[in-house]
Amino acid sequence: MAFNLFGEASHTDNDEARSRLGALFGVEAAGDSDIVFEWSPGRRQPAYTRDRTAFDVALRIGDPAGPRTVVGMETKYHEHSLKEKIPSGRNPQAALRYQEQTDFLVAIAEESGVFKPGWQDRVLTTDLRQIWRYHLLALSMRRHPQLWTAQTRYALLYPERNASFRTATRAYADLLADTTGSFQAVTIERIIAAAFNDVSPTRDQFRSRYLW
Repeated sequence: MAFNLFGEASHTDNDEARSRLGALFGVEAAGDSDIVFEWSPGRRQPAYTRDRTAFDVALRIGDPAGPRTVVGMETKYHEHSLKEKIPSGRNPQAALRYQEQTDFLVAIAEESGVFKPGWQDRVLTTDLRQIWRYHLLALSMRRHPQLWTAQTRYALLYPERNASFRTATRAYADLLADTTGSFQAVTIERIIAAAFNDVSPTRDQFRSRYLW
């Protein structure tokens, strides 16, 4: 779905669509910009989240020489917001790695200063952990201002009728004391209006195929 939703906007000559998307996310998409798929600033790199987390889509804005603003996006469709599988005590090595990675991510979260007190109990062992991990990838990028601007952010996209992720994103947003827009939840319906030109036949085809 991500490729069909952002395919036209990813064309090198479609600056207009990328500018509309930037405005939707609250960032200025003037000058150089592009859209890439399945993107991470550095998989498994300790400079970021030290895991394989990657955005489904990334809108990258600014001179490639840096620093750039990135809107990293994860797309959801019919799926529900579910708890991640936690390694059991029967595999102590896996359980230890999981706890070490959790501690590593918690340090990023605390350093960012965007979470309200008590957030850990409502995230680490709940369905919100997946949202949190992607959010942290964007927050970890902000730690490198020579490469990525402080406007870099994470957006979770879902159809407005997906009640599971509507509920989850609202619960997650309630945990934030952030005023910088580092996390956003945006419906697919709003993305369509920005990603496609008014005369694009693909826009109606996308709606017919994916929305209900």
